[in-house]
Amino acid sequence: MKAIEGNDSFYLVQVAFRYEPTEADIIRWMNYLRDVQVCDSRLPGQACP
Repeated sequence: MKAIEGNDSFYLVQVAFRYEPTEADIIRWMNYLRDVQVCDSRLPGQACP
């Protein structure tokens, strides 16, 4: 899980498995969660890609 506080809202991103994840699965999704971010086109430094 990753929680992100935005300017207007609070976001929670979660990855859930319906099976016992392998170590490779865990590494893959931890990397994904690390890269998740909130963008806001109203702010110059946080523009959406």
